[in-house]
Parts: sequence; structure tokens; C-alpha cells
Amino acid sequence: MFHTSVKMEVGDGQVTLFWQDRWIQCKCIEQLAPWVFQAVPAKLRRSRTVADAFTNATWIRDIRGARTVFLIRDFLTLLNLLDPIQLTPGRNDQFIWRWLASGEYSASTAYNFLFQGQFAILGAKELCKVRAPAKIKFIF
Repeated sequence: MFHTSVKMEVGDGQVTLFWQDRWIQCKCIEQLAPWVFQAVPAKLRRSRTVADAFTNATWIRDIRGARTVFLIRDFLTLLNLLDPIQLTPGRNDQFIWRWLASGEYSASTAYNFLFQGQFAILGAKELCKVRAPAKIKFIF
């Protein structure tokens, strides 16, 4: 739920994780270039920030293993997506909450989003009022 509710706006790239956060067109690299993502060791995926990755194109050196046609195709796709991106020194990365116009997180909107589309079970309130042991009242 969190990943679909939050988008990243990259500033200086010091906080945003290059391989895991949804910062390119509101998607993560795993969605955009799955073969490249799989070729990067898990430890690097969890720690490489956008700022680190853009320094001397370090993200390219993160890619390990055999260079298959699929990996090269995804690499070129990713390269084209990253080409126009410029970091903004002095401007912090921001997490933007999609469910409020202000972009600020609210526990109440998270709660509402979590239960959106659910419906009440008919007779649930009456069932709770029945005088019976809990193990008998627990039907659902």
C-alpha cells in the first residue's frame, strides 16, 4: 500500500534509493528494466542512492553477471529514461502522498484508502451483541 500511495520527487538524490524507490515516472527500476534489476546484487539495491548512482555512472558498475540480449535491451531502455534527469543540488528529495492535494501524509487518508471498496457485512453489529462466548461468536 505504501509504495502505491507515495511518489518520489528527486532533488539532490541523497535519500532516494536508485534501484528500489519509484522515482522514474512513478515506477521503480524493477518495473522498467527487470533484467537489469535482477543483475544487481541485493545489497547494492538496498543501499545505492540516486546521488551515488549518478556520480561517475556508478549504477552501471552495479550490474553483474552475463550480458544477455534481454539485459542489454533493458539497459538501453533505462539509459534513455535516465538521460534527461538532472539532480538539483541543495534541494532535498521529497515523498509525496498521492491521496491529498497538499502531498502531506495523513493517517486518516491511509486508513480510508486501506478500507476503500470494502462493504459492511449485514448483521455484523447484531452478531457482536449476542451473549455467547467469543469462540462461538467468531464465525468469519
